Amino acid sequence: MNSQKMFLRGALSLLCALGLSLTSMSASAVLVSETGLSNGLSTGSLTLPVTAGAQNYFAGLQKLSVGGEAELAYCVDPFQWSPNTPVNYVERTDFSVFFGARASDISKLYSLFYTSTLQSGATGNLNAAGFQLALWELVADNKILGTGVVHTNANTNASIVTKAQSMLTALSGVAGRDQFSYEILTSSTNQDYLVVTQIPEPESYALVVLALAALGFASRRKI
Repeated sequence: MNSQKMFLRGALSLLCALGLSLTSMSASAVLVSETGLSNGLSTGSLTLPVTAGAQNYFAGLQKLSVGGEAELAYCVDPFQWSPNTPVNYVERTDFSVFFGARASDISKLYSLFYTSTLQSGATGNLNAAGFQLALWELVADNKILGTGVVHTNANTNASIVTKAQSMLTALSGVAGRDQFSYEILTSSTNQDYLVVTQIPEPESYALVVLALAALGFASRRKI
């Protein structure tokens, strides 16, 4: 009986996620703070518009507290710093409106590479660092890593540059199979973040519906 309850709870969560992904949600206020770092690497030397000169920035996933809930996020704002104490943010779900003409490439970057940045070990760290650098380029610059407001130099970790360039190059092809719902966390005084939730493929929902129907039928037979 406990296993049935656990399955039902998971199935209902999955269906709720589908509903949220298909429904436009209004902006709301929430307290956000950075609580640590996840997959990623130090860049060695990189110029971001948050400062006048190159620094050894961390590139990768950040751990956040969002309204008391733990989340992983990428920075989509190389113009400001992250807060280490709770700051008022606005949650937005209007992904296409917020990113405008850049939304298509950002969505494709996530569909192709986001899940690879969650891998453990050295592979996940490099993928996450390259992903963040590519994302900064798409959000704020010209897709040319060596020039612009976000730019690398001779002292930037070459492995990160190579990984980011391969990701940017792949955007000229087709998108990947992975799909996500997007939540943007914005602040006028601190860096903005992008939090995503993977949307299961349609056949997964069909299996859930069939399983729920079978579970209901089995329950009725026991009554």
